[in-house]
Amino acid sequence: MSFLRILPAFALIACGSAEKDDTSAFEPSSEPTSEPAAAPTTDPGPTTFDIDFMGAYGIANVTNSTEIASAATVNTDNGPATIDNTFFIVMAYENWSGTISDGDNACILQFSLEGGTVDDSFFTDVTNGWVGWTFSGESNFTGESVGCTSLSSNYTDLYEGFKTADFGLGMAPLSTEMKEALQGEPGSENYTSDEDWAADFAPHYYSQYVKLNSDAFQGGSSGWSAVNFSIGYEVGDDGVLSETTNDDGETVNVLLDITDATFVPDGLQYGSLAFGWGFGG
Repeated sequence: MSFLRILPAFALIACGSAEKDDTSAFEPSSEPTSEPAAAPTTDPGPTTFDIDFMGAYGIANVTNSTEIASAATVNTDNGPATIDNTFFIVMAYENWSGTISDGDNACILQFSLEGGTVDDSFFTDVTNGWVGWTFSGESNFTGESVGCTSLSSNYTDLYEGFKTADFGLGMAPLSTEMKEALQGEPGSENYTSDEDWAADFAPHYYSQYVKLNSDAFQGGSSGWSAVNFSIGYEVGDDGVLSETTNDDGETVNVLLDITDATFVPDGLQYGSLAFGWGFGG
């Protein structure tokens, strides 16, 4: 297993599923989703699978900069929907669609975010880190996708270890590596100009860090890893995501502005997979 610079699909959650060459994937989203981890799909999935890609990310409603508040609520066309404070570990087969609803082609472990403690190691390991928490996997494990029943027995120790091992979730300013990946190479089809980046992306995007137990990794990477990007949403005193009207007259949720932030602004911190760990050749 190795740590790879893989971008299977930017904005898997907050911005919707997208191919690498789909520039719409890089539009800041104003519509978070409460889509469940194990929603059914039309693809029956493989009989058994080896892990091709693994990632982890979280969704957390933060208050007082270091505390995790109750679940937030978002107004949708079908009425209010709850967005739970959740952490996901995704162990994906090579045919995984890149969306969290494809629980047939990935073993997706889901955890709540109860009883977290601020981890001092985060501030030591991460330059200008805002906050990082550690959680008990054993007490927070809430379920898994149907794809876990098809996971190859070669990964049983990894799978069982993650369900009980502690894990970490943190936030910090956007890392240089993540910025370069999001903005793209100058001259490339997906490149975002410095002017557009400064206006539309820099005020909203930041890095989400995860920490997975090194024993569960069986000798793999440990410590805090900036594998995701995140966008924040303003949450009102009533726990509902704030809304505004954009230039097109559409009702949208209000994005947090993290310009010059030195700590996590209160609101819903919504992570999306970007980098991850690759298995095999």
